[in-house]
Amino acid sequence: MTSQTPVFFFTATFLHAFAQKYYDALANAQESKHLDAFKQFLYNSYGSVLLDRELKLADYPMLRRVFRSDGPQYSVYTMEEDTSYLDSELQAIDKFTASFSDRLSGSQITALESQFQRPLFNLERVEQGWHYLAGHDTKTLAEGSEHDWESFLGPFLVPTSQVILCDGYLSTNLSKVRRNLIPLIHALKSLVQFQGQIVLISTKPAFGDLRQLFQDEFGDSLNFQLVLVESTSIKVEHDRRLVTDSQLLNIPTGFDIVNDRGIVTRNTEPRLISIFSGDKNQVATHSRLRSSLIEDANKLIARGAASG
Repeated sequence: MTSQTPVFFFTATFLHAFAQKYYDALANAQESKHLDAFKQFLYNSYGSVLLDRELKLADYPMLRRVFRSDGPQYSVYTMEEDTSYLDSELQAIDKFTASFSDRLSGSQITALESQFQRPLFNLERVEQGWHYLAGHDTKTLAEGSEHDWESFLGPFLVPTSQVILCDGYLSTNLSKVRRNLIPLIHALKSLVQFQGQIVLISTKPAFGDLRQLFQDEFGDSLNFQLVLVESTSIKVEHDRRLVTDSQLLNIPTGFDIVNDRGIVTRNTEPRLISIFSGDKNQVATHSRLRSSLIEDANKLIARGAASG
């Protein structure tokens, strides 16, 4: 494990509920792509477990495999003295990449995600969508089909403190921005109450017009920082990517894919790389490309090639 390795927080109650749900499905010959994908994630991730109940390891081979009190994969979370289980969970949110608890309701999770800009999951959310969060079955964009960024991003987008969008052609004219980037930002705000920083790396110098366009569109509701970075030498490996704290979405043909009628103009096969995949290669790729993009953007900003 390196300093870039995502580290997750779990309650024992959550792990016990997941294991019970998983083995019940097996006993009833019920397939669940979401539970299967989450098991893969558990087997290949790292984190800490708050022992808010006894873990019956003898009853669940899966938990025996992933939980070792003194092992390298999952450790016991140390509670502060005179702190309740709930308060310990709340304190842990800001210390880990993502948190998993079956103590929090859907409305509580929404409020806490908005506050901390980090993902929180209960078992219901895992059951309903982990297969997609892990990067499986990302929707193909077919030429001539209708497209809505909120519907497209909805199955896999989670809270993030920063979004980096790299596309050398997206800002070549303002109509492309109105049809694609503006709806994409609306989707971020709607789906995960995004409040952080958006870094747009593109090649068109008309950033003054873009700044005014964003002001006209969002006004005072633009409660995040937008950094526009002009670069005429975007690296090939960075082309046409949207990168968040936990995911990397590649749109091979670019994000300027929707015309003024909301129709996709060319076929493309998006690919999602996710730290929730249970694939250590994906975790490493996300970390490497995100770090490289942040470094490149910071260099451009330092040289004055940005409009904030």
